[in-house]
Amino acid sequence: MRLNQKKLAMLRSFALCAALGATWPGMAQPLPVVDVYKPGHAMNHEAMQPMNQAQAKAMPLIDGVAKKVDHKGGKITLQHGEIASVKMPAMTMGYRVKQAQQLESIQPGSKVRFMMEKMGDDYIVTHIEPAR
Repeated sequence: MRLNQKKLAMLRSFALCAALGATWPGMAQPLPVVDVYKPGHAMNHEAMQPMNQAQAKAMPLIDGVAKKVDHKGGKITLQHGEIASVKMPAMTMGYRVKQAQQLESIQPGSKVRFMMEKMGDDYIVTHIEPAR
């Protein structure tokens, strides 16, 4: 079956509109964008703001679970719940640790409590300890 040029152009236009999230005549709404971390929640990195030292000291420690620990490289992959203070949803993510020696007592599977801080475009774990 061969498509004529007019039908082919219309199909291409529809595909472009769908890819750009634009509406097509007769469609009620644009196509939804789905976030992979939490359905219906789009993560906005620009909204995550750095905190000053007073805010950091007042911030409670965050509960998490160590999934991977790179003692030599000073990195850890943490699973944690939502962190409202930096508008970050629950996720599992890798972080650099400011002082790698804090990882000495942490093993994969360990429950931990930690603090983090935004430095440039990255979040750095500034304090981490085993949960009691």
